[in-house]
Amino acid sequence: MGVGETSHTAAMEIDDLDEVCRLFLRVFRNSDAAPSADLIAYWRSLYFGAPAYSPRNGCVVHRDSTGRIDAAVASFPMEIVACGRILPGRLVAAFMAEGSEEEPHPGGRIGMNFRARTQDFTFSDTAIPITADMSRAGGGVVLIPQSLEWLCVFRPLGHVAAALTRRLPHLERIALTRLVVPFDALLTRILRRRPPSAGALAERSATRAEFLAVAPEMVAHYAVHPRWSPEELGWILDRAAENRQYGPLDLLVYVDRHGEIVGAFAGYVEPDQPAVVLNILARPGREAEVVPAVLAGLAARRCISARGMCLPRQIEEFFRIPRVVFRHRAHAHVLTKHADVREALARGDAYMGGLAGESWSRLVTDRF
Repeated sequence: MGVGETSHTAAMEIDDLDEVCRLFLRVFRNSDAAPSADLIAYWRSLYFGAPAYSPRNGCVVHRDSTGRIDAAVASFPMEIVACGRILPGRLVAAFMAEGSEEEPHPGGRIGMNFRARTQDFTFSDTAIPITADMSRAGGGVVLIPQSLEWLCVFRPLGHVAAALTRRLPHLERIALTRLVVPFDALLTRILRRRPPSAGALAERSATRAEFLAVAPEMVAHYAVHPRWSPEELGWILDRAAENRQYGPLDLLVYVDRHGEIVGAFAGYVEPDQPAVVLNILARPGREAEVVPAVLAGLAARRCISARGMCLPRQIEEFFRIPRVVFRHRAHAHVLTKHADVREALARGDAYMGGLAGESWSRLVTDRF
């Protein structure tokens, strides 16, 4: 494109990766450094490697009149079952723009491609307020419960120590949290704090094949939920396992006294560190058993705390557990042209987040 030609949007191509990653670093990392080979390779695997990828459902870039990429929407496909239909879902992971004199509002221009009346199901669970406002203005639905995070602290001093190590990187992460273990034990006895009870459910590790089989079953009763075909969910699990910021990815199932698997778990678990919960899954009506069993298991494995996204059908179970607090996490929102899907979202009949979201991505946690 030559000087004087009009700006336009287009599907991102592999040859655009270096320029888009530079924009990503400037917008989200406040850095003018050249992107590392690791960052470019990760973008390529994430945004060009999804099983259902095509240029029509991948990333979008905006080029100004000089041909420079000044805005981009990073997204990848994720099939959604909504009110009995399989929709080509699209998870928006990053919205970035950098204005200039010749093109002061490239974000607004690229945003015109993402209005509810043109989308089957475009969503995000990590949006900032301005993006949520743009979604509302474009006819989107902001999901209030899914925009909250629950936090359960098992060991208060360890939780404080972990927060310090995040803010003071020179401190030894594991050493400091282990140092306060005896003091946490003493505080627990003084305050008579009891860990959550697992009830009658037994927890055990799940094989990959087992999780791929049971996870889709445990979201199927929602009007809106990820399809999670074996190919797609397997690809997501592979990407999630690459993220080691919070420890290794754990897959668990919960079994009742009759031997039936009634719940499942996916998250990052490491002793003497905070646990990051991606998904708590439960069969219909078993949430009251599964949620406490998950927290009891994490406490028994010496996690100092646990946190995860709120869901409408699980939030009441967290209300009943001592030491659980809630805080704003990020804005979850959906753009869809289907009226019945918007109604289901508005009444909270949707399962989103975790493996059906972006919180497992290294772009969220790693500095590259």
